[in-house]
Amino acid sequence: VKILNEVHRPDEAEVEKARRIIGAYDEAYERGLGAVQFEGIMIDAPVVERARTTIRRFDAIIARENN
Repeated sequence: VKILNEVHRPDEAEVEKARRIIGAYDEAYERGLGAVQFEGIMIDAPVVERARTTIRRFDAIIARENN
């Protein structure tokens, strides 16, 4: 399991980008927007869900490693 976690664990850059995507989208959503430009690309709900999945995967792997 350890090697699988290492292979599938998002790196810090991926996690940080995912957090920025979620933050940008949440801010736009609060203003009533359904899509927003982020670092030159359009992000919408499916992109944000992938970002949330990245963070959930990262958090789950870290939790397993700490147990």
